[in-house]
Amino acid sequence: MKNRNDNRVGTKEAVKRIGISAERLRYWESVGIVKPDYVKCGTRRFRRFSQEDMIRAALIKKLVDKDKYTLEGAIRKQAETQAINDNSYRAVTFGSIERSLPPSDR
Repeated sequence: MKNRNDNRVGTKEAVKRIGISAERLRYWESVGIVKPDYVKCGTRRFRRFSQEDMIRAALIKKLVDKDKYTLEGAIRKQAETQAINDNSYRAVTFGSIERSLPPSDR
């Protein structure tokens, strides 16, 4: 079985991939844009960012830097986009399940 943290990266790699500073990433964590896991190593704790965290942060970065949204506006836009994607996923999943049922179970 694969470890859940296999696809997670530390702060240095996350800021490199997203294209923002570590300070900005920490601030975005404080306002809830990213929610890294913390891994304890001895007395130290390290942040581990998921692929979803990095995708969300990259979208927020684009909205703020290129599309000129405020951070609050970018967060709202990202939430709207996420809700639309979640509803589309549910519709596709439900439709697939419904089509796989025999006609009497629909």
